[in-house]
Amino acid sequence: MGINRKFLTFAIFAALFSITACKKETKMKTYVSSAETLNIKVRDTKPDQTVSAKDVKSHGHAEDGEICVLFGYGFNSENFYSQIIRNLDTLYGLEENDGMILPLIFPDEMKKISSLRETLNARNIRGVVILGAPEGTNYVFARLQDEYDGKIPYPVFSLFPQDDILGQESTCDFVLEYERKVEEESMEEQILQQIDSDASEIIMRTIAFIINCEEPLAPDSSLHGFVQKIVGNRKVNRYMDSETLIPSSNHFVIERTEGSES
Repeated sequence: MGINRKFLTFAIFAALFSITACKKETKMKTYVSSAETLNIKVRDTKPDQTVSAKDVKSHGHAEDGEICVLFGYGFNSENFYSQIIRNLDTLYGLEENDGMILPLIFPDEMKKISSLRETLNARNIRGVVILGAPEGTNYVFARLQDEYDGKIPYPVFSLFPQDDILGQESTCDFVLEYERKVEEESMEEQILQQIDSDASEIIMRTIAFIINCEEPLAPDSSLHGFVQKIVGNRKVNRYMDSETLIPSSNHFVIERTEGSES
């Protein structure tokens, strides 16, 4: 009975973050973070190996490639940033300690967003998560696309951007933001900066997802399902242009919940 329950639990957690779009299949063990109650897959563990909080960090090394997490507008307050960083350090380790997470704060650690391109090119990057993309971020990734003959070799996910949305769509695997009412369009910046109470969980799930991807996500019919897995129980809809009524292939929206984080 105990064995069946253990197997069922593992199967449910594994299915949550199964990533059929990722290029390579890797045996993984599911790790549940007690701090965030998130399902985190850890690489290179044997099926019968138990992974505890104290040894999770040993599974993330800079030599495996780094995940760059850019904390932009709405996500760069000390309270919010420090909480997320503590969780990431526990799970994967930070780059400064030979871990796999490279956190960058805008504008504290980079006065110009254009310097991001140089930073990424100088490192072994395996994925980028952009939080609250500052204006001009899409130009950075457009230049990177040019350098890679049109396709950046690693996934780039953008959450709640404040950059030009068409530019974000054309340079990122997917864009996720809050659904806005027509009357909110004129105060877009203020609304997007006030992130809701589920933002931390969505960010942690996004990073868990991107760590297990070996290549960018294709903008096909399966992309919607992948984004829904990342978000979890909240319903994800495709963004639809209010004038043309054409749904976007890689731009998605969720409703804002009550409460906010700062």
